[in-house]
Amino acid sequence: MFKKISLVLCVLCFLNCEQQPKQSIETSQQQDSLPKKTAIKMVDETGFEPYDASEYLSTQLLIGKSKTFTKEKIHNLHIVGENSYKINRQGLIAALYNISNNYSEYSYTKSGLLKTIAIKQHTPALTYYQETFQYQKDGALQKSRISRYNQQTKQTTKETITDTIALQKTVRNFKRVSDTSFKINHKKRIILTYGNDLVFCCGELMPDKNSLQYYYNENQLIDSVVINGLTSDKKMTFKYKYNY
Repeated sequence: MFKKISLVLCVLCFLNCEQQPKQSIETSQQQDSLPKKTAIKMVDETGFEPYDASEYLSTQLLIGKSKTFTKEKIHNLHIVGENSYKINRQGLIAALYNISNNYSEYSYTKSGLLKTIAIKQHTPALTYYQETFQYQKDGALQKSRISRYNQQTKQTTKETITDTIALQKTVRNFKRVSDTSFKINHKKRIILTYGNDLVFCCGELMPDKNSLQYYYNENQLIDSVVINGLTSDKKMTFKYKYNY
């Protein structure tokens, strides 16, 4: 009888010992299959304070203040690896170029309000998008007229937009959005902000959240911007070259 009990206990122990590793393996596999959360790197903001960058001209990167361009008599700006800008006498963006066949031209009212946007291509010379803005006497944006040329059908379509939100989406590209948060370190001459899923010229992508640190000189002109991925090791640096 004792031998039978001992045999049963040995079998149970054997079964238990065999099952335990299988359970731990299954648990481990379940944990590995769960989506891994990428830790966001912290940015040292010591010495930084809130900063109003709304006066900076911008499409995607800060490119300076209109007053600075007029004061320093700067008419051309090339951000190495990104875009080139032509600056008019008002210190505003008159044209934007990159390595593609397409480029953009802009005109303004005497008071500096955006008047037209024209998207063109070099060869063959063609304007395939043009938007003209109309303002009220108080400067409020009233409406815009859009003309699109389709290269395949060789037809031009026109439409009028009066929706305030749709109009502001276009115009605000030329100045920083007011709710964008910027910080500045006056001692180190750095302007700090953050951006998500940034796409640059030639399809270069900085996915997820990124920190943008703009370095500027004594003339308040930006010398470069360093972009660090906060969820990856990706880093991009753009240098600014001015033509006085």
